[in-house]
Amino acid sequence: MPQQLRKITIVGATGGGVGSWILKGALEAGHTVSVVTRPESDISSIPSGVAAIHRAAYDDVAAVTALLKGQDVLVLAIGFMAMKAVQGHLITAAAAAGVPWIVPTEYGSQTVVTDPLELLNPIFAGKAAFRKQIEELGVAGWIGVVNNPWTEFSLRRGAPAFGIDIAARKATLYDGGNTKFNTTTYPKVGRTLAAVLALPDAELAKYRNAWLHASSFHVSQRDFLASVLKAAGESESDWVIEERSAEEVVAEAAKEPFDSRLLYATVARAGYGGDYNDKVVDYAALGIEQEDLDTVVKSVVDEIRSAPPPSA
Repeated sequence: MPQQLRKITIVGATGGGVGSWILKGALEAGHTVSVVTRPESDISSIPSGVAAIHRAAYDDVAAVTALLKGQDVLVLAIGFMAMKAVQGHLITAAAAAGVPWIVPTEYGSQTVVTDPLELLNPIFAGKAAFRKQIEELGVAGWIGVVNNPWTEFSLRRGAPAFGIDIAARKATLYDGGNTKFNTTTYPKVGRTLAAVLALPDAELAKYRNAWLHASSFHVSQRDFLASVLKAAGESESDWVIEERSAEEVVAEAAKEPFDSRLLYATVARAGYGGDYNDKVVDYAALGIEQEDLDTVVKSVVDEIRSAPPPSA
């Protein structure tokens, strides 16, 4: 498929989160990439090849507007608290600068109002206002990246994420652990977005005010557990494994201000939006190869098992 490389500015490219992987993917794809970061931010992690590194307060609309002049895409990959505080200012600046495409901070599950994940999770619900803001300003189109929980990030988190605690050798399986759902690695998110942003105008237009579904794996909790056991050279008898009702876990988690089990148990619950495999972008058309589950899982298992034990 022919490419149309673009000028992309990324906010949130430092710190090792998804923004850094979007930056890496965009550079590898050949886009002209700039970064906007706070005046006090450490920029040592930003790789060579970036066209420009701009320092500005995110709520300084005039300053950010000036930096975004002539850009084709603004990618926002900022944390939840920063998203609530400053993403609206960044969107306003992009509109004033005439930027035609904005990728707002999504990177979760599809957060349309009919999706139970949004109704259950206040973090998801808060994102809708920014998509509405982009539409009402009438300058840019938004692209919402859907990736479900990040694979390697979640496995590192232990029991709340995917119900699998590699360090403690414990697993909690929701509804038997056989429900399939999608999950995506950080690098795959970066490569996917970079490839889509390189599509010709006519193809990219299909994503205007729409969702881009990324995915590395279509798996169940038991698929993850089997891969972890294979990487560790262990069997289920070496672990403490329990089964719980996803509905009960969701009800428990919903009582807390933010209990991450609310997300993970819902994703692994049949009929609640975690399985979007029929919507995943055509990776063959984008020229992106499939990842190997066992390879990704083994890298995390080796990392966790080689870490020194916590001090008493």
